[in-house]
Amino acid sequence: MTTDTKHPIFLAPEEGNCPIEKASVIVMPLPYEKTTSYKQGTSKGPLALLEASSQVEFFDPELGFEPKSMGIHTDWSLAAMDLEQDPETLQLEIHKQIEPYINEKKFILTLGGEHTITPLIAPPILRAYQDDITVVHIDAHADLKAQYQGSPFSHACAIRRIHGMAPIRSIGIRSLDQEEYRFARDHQDIQTWYEHDLRHQKNWISQVLESISTQHIYLTIDLDGLDPSIMPAVGTPQPGGLLWGETLDLIYTLAKNHHIVSADVNELCPIEGQIQSDFLAAKLCHKIIGYSFASRQKNTN
Repeated sequence: MTTDTKHPIFLAPEEGNCPIEKASVIVMPLPYEKTTSYKQGTSKGPLALLEASSQVEFFDPELGFEPKSMGIHTDWSLAAMDLEQDPETLQLEIHKQIEPYINEKKFILTLGGEHTITPLIAPPILRAYQDDITVVHIDAHADLKAQYQGSPFSHACAIRRIHGMAPIRSIGIRSLDQEEYRFARDHQDIQTWYEHDLRHQKNWISQVLESISTQHIYLTIDLDGLDPSIMPAVGTPQPGGLLWGETLDLIYTLAKNHHIVSADVNELCPIEGQIQSDFLAAKLCHKIIGYSFASRQKNTN
């Protein structure tokens, strides 16, 4: 754990970084980029997101409170690790680093970096909730490849690496190979809402909700799951995807009916001179925190 003051913190409040002991939310930048296969630059995503977050208003009029009132601490310790070491060793070091936060039931929000951050950080969180947690996965890609370009820890294998640890609900998928399609089809713990399903099934959010039987949710968002008209700054863009309102409706509905306990937002690949995507990613993180804590906030009023 670290209280590094040299790096930007989420929302950049005047009072500075919330002390760890008072924080309910731990924001952890993880600028891991080792297997990008198209456009490079996701290692710059966490910094760009955090810098853009300084322009996000604290108050959320939809929720009627300031999510930062729950206590948000930005911890740069993962970014300080040797991210060039082999993924298996790095994974173990990351798990040791975040275990105290997991034990204290803090909400860990990890900022990538490529989608490989999910298998690097999610396993101990999923184990902590045993059989009572579901992974909700927003993405353009299935990420179910056994390996890609010789690596089982490729960004294209992220969801395959956590398969079997929790049920998976993938949303917005519109790019995968036949082997991935068959793998998803043949495993009952994976349910997929492809991009064409979102276009043709107006009640798809209700379908997603009805498919989840666990109390807890781990949310992983690859930003290329969003429509490139609103999120062009990604490493592997695909036409189609979720628009802003659809994305928020889904997360709001999940948070209202379940307990989102942790999340990661990954694959922001900043475009020089364009800040729209950086700000959208920061605003999305703010909404995730707000939705996840809205019910708890009401209970304290």
